[in-house]
Amino acid sequence: MVLGAVTGMGIFNFFDLSRSPVLAAVRSFAGGDQDRPISGSHPYAASAGGRLTADWAGSFVTDNIFHDARRLRSRSRDLCRNNPYVLKAKNYLVDSIVGKGFKMQSAYCNPDGTPNEEIRNEIEQFWRSFCCSCDLSGRMTFEEMTRLAFSEMVETGDAIIRISLRTAPNSDIPFSLEILEAENLDDSKTSTESPIIRQGVEINSFRRPIAYWISSEPARQAYLFGGTVSSQRLLARNILHLYRIDRPSSARGVPWLSPVMLQAKNAYELERAFMVRSRFEACLMAFRVTPDPLVSQEGLRPDEAEYLEPGLIKNLAPGDSILPYDPSGTASANAIPFLNNQYQGIAAGANVPLHDLTGDYSQVNYSSSRMAEIVARRYWRFWQKYLQEHFCQRVLERVMDVAALNDKLSFSKDYFLNPSKYCCVKWYAQPFGILDLDKEIRANALAMQTNQLCLTEILAERGVDFAEFVTQRAEEIRIMRELGIYNENNPQIQ
Repeated sequence: MVLGAVTGMGIFNFFDLSRSPVLAAVRSFAGGDQDRPISGSHPYAASAGGRLTADWAGSFVTDNIFHDARRLRSRSRDLCRNNPYVLKAKNYLVDSIVGKGFKMQSAYCNPDGTPNEEIRNEIEQFWRSFCCSCDLSGRMTFEEMTRLAFSEMVETGDAIIRISLRTAPNSDIPFSLEILEAENLDDSKTSTESPIIRQGVEINSFRRPIAYWISSEPARQAYLFGGTVSSQRLLARNILHLYRIDRPSSARGVPWLSPVMLQAKNAYELERAFMVRSRFEACLMAFRVTPDPLVSQEGLRPDEAEYLEPGLIKNLAPGDSILPYDPSGTASANAIPFLNNQYQGIAAGANVPLHDLTGDYSQVNYSSSRMAEIVARRYWRFWQKYLQEHFCQRVLERVMDVAALNDKLSFSKDYFLNPSKYCCVKWYAQPFGILDLDKEIRANALAMQTNQLCLTEILAERGVDFAEFVTQRAEEIRIMRELGIYNENNPQIQ
């Protein structure tokens, strides 16, 4: 076949690299012609190979987490310390999702379905007392621990809370919580044989965590001081591991801002570069050549030429020449659009509205800000529910078990007959802010008049329970009637 091609095209064309049939066959075998659109060759364009996608190599996510987790965590912590936009994104998520914490309201009912206010009040009072003295170190309340746990979850990808049966300060219940660093989870403990261990998390064949290997100090500190990492195996029931599961096989989390860390770093360095450039442009210099070669140069500092200052005048010796340099250019003019583009990428990757990330509300109107808030609140509500179910509810159930075992509740003897009945509660997040109070109130009133919303839904949006609201409102009306400042036809303070 090759000889026929040589005879037909000529010996010179055969050695022509652009027309050689041999090299064409090699290129075709290696996939070099796959950039050319061939009908039916690749059902998905992203799976095509060739020059344009030669550097696009995929890999298994779990392997990437194992090799890159420590570096990602350290870089994420560095950006949260030194980059104002990354810090703002993290704090914005914590404030929007956790805020002041989650309020618990008991939903305990009698066998006939009627609310039992006495037991409800006792459960709520017990929970409030526990929240004030739940930290093993005695430094934080439960609301503060919730904020810190979620902050660690965003910054490092993992929030590790150890459940201890020790009594915390100012508490009479042998139950307390301790938040650990993500680095305390020994990711060097990895085994593919039984038992299966993935980055410090021991799992069974169903990927259910069985135990966690916790080290007394982060691995990085141990290596810096010439020590070794010694980890202790703790049962999974004594560890609360909060992280975002991106893949079914994920055993550890990654920092939430990983997709935008490089952009944030580059934007920060670019800001510094433009700052240095602007300072250099401000150094306008005037040079003077002395006509008399006998003028003494004594008295001049030997290192004077190393300094650039605004309005600097430098004396030059006769015969010296000047090579002018103009630092001004078009790069500074393009800085703002480029940085805005980087900030948009950071805001999109962090699920934070752009105007809230930058603090620039000059180009924002009510409609655009409300649309951004609606999209963001869908994201926030999911993670609020996640924290309520995976952290708050699990802590409540465990501390109720311990309290009942220690006979700290009036219903301790009946508790274990139906624990879920006593632990049936409602969690309320802090209310979201109102963008325009007048428009929101008018819209809610119209929605209620047209039966599109009920008062319970409107109050739930603000994190208020309906029963608590009407009870408080009835008490207000009673007091106003006693003082003679309530009008039945116009229910407002006169």
